[in-house]
Amino acid sequence: MYITAESPSRSLRSFTHDGRRYVLVVGESHRTGEGDAVAAEQALVDFAGQHWPDGRVTHRWMAEDFTPQDALPYVGALSRRSRSLFAATGFQKWGLSNGTAAAMVLADLVVGETHPWAEVFAAQRVTPRASAKAFVQHNAASAAHLVADRCARRAATRSCRWPPATASSSPTAAGPTRSPRTTPA
Repeated sequence: MYITAESPSRSLRSFTHDGRRYVLVVGESHRTGEGDAVAAEQALVDFAGQHWPDGRVTHRWMAEDFTPQDALPYVGALSRRSRSLFAATGFQKWGLSNGTAAAMVLADLVVGETHPWAEVFAAQRVTPRASAKAFVQHNAASAAHLVADRCARRAATRSCRWPPATASSSPTAAGPTRSPRTTPA
């Protein structure tokens, strides 16, 4: 595995399958629902084409990698009472190394043993001091995107309204809908 030093960073991994050599080109971070996914994918294709001009793209995919607010992966029992349901997520593009660490922790936990890293990576941990600022920032950004997306979709036909109209309050071709309590007798 290799990672570029410049920005935007790229991570490269090679492997052989059925006698053919492949290179995985990874990069182009963005929060879920933000940015231009098509442009991000094309940037990776362009990078691969610059470095392997005789190669061809055989597969493409996008991953949504959950990022814990305290920047540590969640690994372990899904809840404090769980004895058979485990989680490993939040690797932040470091799945090869953090996935290996997660496997080491989980291998001990599933057979009832302890692991020295288990408490640090606990899947049910709560870290308000480490998480509060990022939690507020990310949720404010998500709310802003929600409202902006709604306004952009409606801009072509009418003004932006928030909250969105519900089925019971939307005007119909026959006029506004009334609830049974306000319908004249």
